[in-house]
Amino acid sequence: MHNGYRSSLSRTPSAPTNEDEMELMRRAAWKKQGVLNVSPSDHRLTWPEKELVKQLGEKLYGSIMEVQHD
Repeated sequence: MHNGYRSSLSRTPSAPTNEDEMELMRRAAWKKQGVLNVSPSDHRLTWPEKELVKQLGEKLYGSIMEVQHD
């Protein structure tokens, strides 16, 4: 049954398949929406920048879950 409404889920874009595509997605999010997606372990950041990212993430979302290795 067609109700005349289009779902945003009907045309789901494919997920990025590699780091280059992820970087392009991050850049587009920043340029188009002002959304910053950055890891505190990004090698392009200095130590103070990494700490700032970590502190902002913890303030807004809580601590990073530690991965336990058996």
